[in-house]
Amino acid sequence: MDLRSEDHHQGLPASRLSDVELERQGARAHATRNWVFLHGSADQFRHHTERMLELEREYLRRHPKRTWQGVGGAASERVSRVEQIRQAVRSFQTQMDALLAELAEAERAEAARSGPTAVVNGFLARFADAPEGRLHKLEAHHIARELGLDPAEVAALYKQDPPLLATHGADRVLTDSGRAQLVERTWVRETPARWDDAKAAVFGDLDPALFGIHAEDGAPLGDEWWRVEDGTGVVGYGRLDESWGDAEILLVVAPGSHGHGVGTFILDRLEREAAARGLNYVYNVVPDGHPARARTAAWLREHGFSENGDGELRKRVLRGGVRQLGGSARRR
Repeated sequence: MDLRSEDHHQGLPASRLSDVELERQGARAHATRNWVFLHGSADQFRHHTERMLELEREYLRRHPKRTWQGVGGAASERVSRVEQIRQAVRSFQTQMDALLAELAEAERAEAARSGPTAVVNGFLARFADAPEGRLHKLEAHHIARELGLDPAEVAALYKQDPPLLATHGADRVLTDSGRAQLVERTWVRETPARWDDAKAAVFGDLDPALFGIHAEDGAPLGDEWWRVEDGTGVVGYGRLDESWGDAEILLVVAPGSHGHGVGTFILDRLEREAAARGLNYVYNVVPDGHPARARTAAWLREHGFSENGDGELRKRVLRGGVRQLGGSARRR
């Protein structure tokens, strides 16, 4: 084993490094600091900073009159300690400016995702879920206020070319163009699945611990996860835990998307996933602490689940196709 390998030296305390290796690692730490600051994780930046300071302290202990660049010329030409501090402050300020600019860009992107377009799509989605895409004008007005759309923004939906909404007597109707603007729901597998802000928003007040989920930012999640997206963003999640020929499933619908058929969409896709794996049953256990335990269990029974003596709600998986749900079932 080569004890002078880079990996070996990186793990050594600074006090045990040779002068050459100490200067080499110090120069590299300074050269990579900006990249780690902008693109690394918080832990990576913390470890990088701690290591760089350790190397600097050891270097100055050994060579109190030198800089990282070496002895150089006359003493008057050497960079003083005060100037070193000034340079460090300027470097830090440059890094902070770059980071703030990056955060501002991320905020602008988030505003674009959750801004007016998302709100309008949410408004149109309420029409799409109504019979024949039709709502009474008073109901439409109430929904617009609920979503924070002002009258001018709503009026623009009727006036643009082509219009997204049309007036039919006392009703307001979603046009073909309005339907086209709504993005079709997509079923996206997450590999790997981790806890993040999107999941926290969908769970809302529902405690993830009820389902054995470790809700810490970036924490890996077991089992198989999919997210549901539409024109308004992420509206739900589905989880499948396969074992012994069956699969426990979890369906979570975003608070603002209940009643729009998202739960039925997730259940349908989870059943398809189970059928593709040749499983026998999908089942769900609604935990005792669930705030809507009775309503959730009733919804599952309406969608073909039967409760056994262990409190499991089970549904047989149809091979070669998924059971078509009756139109009388309540949306979730």
